Amino acid sequence: MTGSDEPAEPEEDQKFDKGIEFLLSCLGMSVGLGNLWRFPTRAYENGGSVFLIPYLICALLFGLPGVYLEFALGQYQGKSPPFVYRRIMPVLEGFGWVAALLMATVGVYFMLIISWISVYLFNVVIGNSGKWGRCDNKWNDAATCFNIPAQELCSGAHPAGWNTSDTPIQKLIYMNGSCHDKEDYENITLVSASAQYFQNFIVRPSTSLTDFNSINWPVFIAMIIGWVITVLSIWRGMKFVGKLSYVTVGLPYIIVTILFVRGVTLEGAGDGLRFFFAGSDFSALWNYNTWTAALTQMCFSLSIGFGGLMNIASYNRRKHNCYRDAIYLIIGDTAMSLIGGAAVFSTLGFLARKRGVDISEVVASGPDLAFSAYPDAMNQMPVPWLWNFLFFVMLWLLGISSEFVMVELVCSCLRDRFPEFCERRIMVVGGVSAILFVFGIVLTTDAGIYWFELFDEYGAGLGAVVSATSMCVIIAYLYGLEHFKFDLNLMLGAGGGCCSIFLGHNSPYFRVNWKWISPVFGVILIVLSCWKSYPHHNDPVAYPVLFDILGWTLAITPFTMIPLCAFLAYRNFKKHDIPTRGLFLVQKQHPSYQRISSDWSPERKRIGLRLPCHEPGDQVAVSLSTLHSVNKNSDLESI
Repeated sequence: MTGSDEPAEPEEDQKFDKGIEFLLSCLGMSVGLGNLWRFPTRAYENGGSVFLIPYLICALLFGLPGVYLEFALGQYQGKSPPFVYRRIMPVLEGFGWVAALLMATVGVYFMLIISWISVYLFNVVIGNSGKWGRCDNKWNDAATCFNIPAQELCSGAHPAGWNTSDTPIQKLIYMNGSCHDKEDYENITLVSASAQYFQNFIVRPSTSLTDFNSINWPVFIAMIIGWVITVLSIWRGMKFVGKLSYVTVGLPYIIVTILFVRGVTLEGAGDGLRFFFAGSDFSALWNYNTWTAALTQMCFSLSIGFGGLMNIASYNRRKHNCYRDAIYLIIGDTAMSLIGGAAVFSTLGFLARKRGVDISEVVASGPDLAFSAYPDAMNQMPVPWLWNFLFFVMLWLLGISSEFVMVELVCSCLRDRFPEFCERRIMVVGGVSAILFVFGIVLTTDAGIYWFELFDEYGAGLGAVVSATSMCVIIAYLYGLEHFKFDLNLMLGAGGGCCSIFLGHNSPYFRVNWKWISPVFGVILIVLSCWKSYPHHNDPVAYPVLFDILGWTLAITPFTMIPLCAFLAYRNFKKHDIPTRGLFLVQKQHPSYQRISSDWSPERKRIGLRLPCHEPGDQVAVSLSTLHSVNKNSDLESI
């Protein structure tokens, strides 16, 4: 008997060797394709710089408190999300499974993006990178294909047959092998060669969501390879993933900085940067779509509400300063979004200057924003194949590092729920990956791009906001902020000084935020996010009614785990003749059970004595004398 309220440390083999590996693993999950593709896309769709204002406000009011809360919950209890919630109250276990299913959903369509990148990378390696910047390939539509480098051929030239020099040079455009007056193409939507390469060679889309004709075999093979690499990496454990993050996270920061420097030196880059950072159309701030897009993008980018951060933190040492890392994560993620966004928009400014049009007319929004704007920039650099190779290696590393953590979360939840799986790690990782691969096969068809948009529109953002908001409500109103304050003190110390009061890990700001600001903010934006226009993109042919029916089904399905898990917990308590009220009490496996239960009423204490002494899934009832060796985090020595 120790007489201490401080919970025991996690087992040594479950912890990261170094604190930096934890931070890099979190950056590997949060900093990824969402920063270089989704963030510029959302900014592009919401007026450029105007989008930055709600995004940064959401990061301060919702992002930092949410990341810190996930870190603290996972680190203190050393368990996956379902068991973190179950220890607070058994009826809440379903919220953890909601997070796991949301993460699995993202993992399905994230692998499609990784597969696209892999096809690009393969074509760079075999020497085909120069082709996607030209308009003379079989996949090009010569009537609308815009060749960026070829515009230099019109420098100092006039269209054939012109005998006057009154026409300004900048009015000329190179199309179909010769220079033409730009006004000849005023009513024609021109598409860059790189955008046509992405759409017509990589994606190869059909006409609609239900128009299935063939498998996109290059993407299909790339997806298989991606899942095999994921299985082999996760099989080695989270510590191995943490060590991989030195490369998968560090290298992309270096490469994107180089691309940013190159981008801002291109002609017309200033126009793009002004559109991104200094846009003057502030009317978008009064559009609720801008705010909902900012919050969902912030949750998506930081991975709040998906449970992944909570799961990674469970591998931390108990005394690790997770508050400091929460701040570093916000800074690192926002920096990557801003640098990546600046690189994209500087390139868009360059493309707009070359074409003589407004930036908003350069390229359609969506995934092809990154898959066409960046390659166009790469082809303007010396030794373009090298820059294309580095760029797509960077994208691949960012994508696969996120995928590792997504799949590991699901596997960790299953191992906690079924302890016998701990000895069959490869079976669990392989089984989960195989199931996600099967769901992802539809994405490799010629209708896959429409299913990708379905997953992107309904499968992640809204669910993550609901999950993150629920987490704040559970801690603030069901577990209790005073109890959580004590937990933080046990991990990080009581703190002191005037700076700690306002900026420290136990600042009243966080308690006010978790109790009022984040829940209210989240609920408002949840309601606004549910207000959608139909049909999607105003295109009833490509996106029929079935698109929205399946989308809402995908969004709602994870939340069915809440009543299902509550019912299973109720049935389990009934089976062992434990009072139903025990479903709403902190469980014995919780590290702070001894302290919290000491303040209970006599009736609650009598119920507490009958609470189970082991987690669901344990095959053998564990006695109090041996419970400490089974549950690495519980402080039951003082009972």
